[in-house]
Amino acid sequence: MTDEEQQKTADKLDEMTGDVQEGDIGKVLNNPKVGGLMEKLGDIVDDVKELFSMLQDYWNGSYRQVPWKFIASVVAAFLYLILPIDVIPDFIPFVGFLDDAAVFGLVFTSFKSEIETYRAWKNKRLE
Repeated sequence: MTDEEQQKTADKLDEMTGDVQEGDIGKVLNNPKVGGLMEKLGDIVDDVKELFSMLQDYWNGSYRQVPWKFIASVVAAFLYLILPIDVIPDFIPFVGFLDDAAVFGLVFTSFKSEIETYRAWKNKRLE
């Protein structure tokens, strides 16, 4: 991905996060397209599942030590995934999900410390 494409993706993510409401978390968590895609994504699935799990923990109130900007970015990434309007349409085989993966990649790189903090919290809780 070129720097220009990366910047466009970052700009789109920033634009989308401004419109995210707390009620959108429920839309993401209950959408069957998100669950179906989890099974198809391969290596990135574990990281995406981790974000999905974090949203569930945030939504049910068990994990709130996270900045709203991070929650909004994760919700925006999932909304971008399930909305029919994409930079690269999802129906194009193999490349259709590249833009979706790029959005999640941007979230992963932008909020690495928040993700690690959540993982540590979750692991400690499971002990």
